Amino acid sequence: PWFLPLLFCCLFCLSGCSSGLAAPALTGPQEVSGPLGRSVSVLCDYQKQYQYHEKYWCRGADWSSCKIVIQSTESDAERKRGRISLTDNRKLCSFTVTMENLTLADAGIYWCGISKVWRDYGVSVKVTVLQGVSASTCYVQDGCVLGRGGFSLPRSTQSLFSWLLSHSAILSALPSLPTHTRHSW
Repeated sequence: PWFLPLLFCCLFCLSGCSSGLAAPALTGPQEVSGPLGRSVSVLCDYQKQYQYHEKYWCRGADWSSCKIVIQSTESDAERKRGRISLTDNRKLCSFTVTMENLTLADAGIYWCGISKVWRDYGVSVKVTVLQGVSASTCYVQDGCVLGRGGFSLPRSTQSLFSWLLSHSAILSALPSLPTHTRHSW
């Protein structure tokens, strides 16, 4: 039946960490936006073998010289420094960086990073701070995520949204759901 690939994906793909050979070591969004004075969250996914490695968020246009803003350690999964927090969900192999009370100075290039012997892994994320944008459509009290085209997502929805964007190749390989055609006779 048509729903078996979808069921497989729900049971296997969404069940937790990825450890496949073809999966990248670290993934994250290319760009996130948040309204001035509110918060923005960035979800970065990693492979299972990096569950207990240090995770970090650094700032700078160049990966080799970015300055670490916040980092976890092997033993702790949550850190907070001022307006920025990093939470490592080791069960789902993802970490979330939240920047609260955004200022214009927060805009720039950042990196999700994983510490590793010899060479760390990193993916760049462009953070944009939006002026004059109402976040009233966001139903999360302390922040929201603005997607492309200006639509808002509650932060609780961001994890699923980010996963869907980062796994679009898997989803596009699924067969189309059956549709009912309306005929006019």
